[in-house]
Amino acid sequence: MANHPMAEFGYKGGQYISPGVQIGYIFNKGWFAGVQITYSQSIDRTLHLVGLSAGARVYHKEIVLYSDVQHTMGFLFGYGIGGMWRVKKHTLSFKGIRFKSWAGLYGLATFDYLMPSNRTNYGYTSLGIMHVMPKKINNH
Repeated sequence: MANHPMAEFGYKGGQYISPGVQIGYIFNKGWFAGVQITYSQSIDRTLHLVGLSAGARVYHKEIVLYSDVQHTMGFLFGYGIGGMWRVKKHTLSFKGIRFKSWAGLYGLATFDYLMPSNRTNYGYTSLGIMHVMPKKINNH
């Protein structure tokens, strides 16, 4: 793992937190801006990580919240599945199941596929992230 780009920042396996800011385009929906945070744990102290993400997106006339479970391989690419909820008048309504895949280290190119009950939406996102690996979290 010493030759991996994350090793220079002290990552030796364990847990990490990854906040991010995103901008994207969903076909049939338009542009959005959003934020996301991910908590991940390495599997057997390798660069395969399992994580939980939560985020929010702001479209022109809509706010959407989401959460998902994901698998990251070597910090370079991964995939996930979760749900999305529309916020309207202080209530949440289930919007659909979200599938995602991505590639990148600090800037991610992502592909989203949303499967609601009445139609399918898909789109692309650019996500800038920062990997946070405090010594306290990694027990080093």
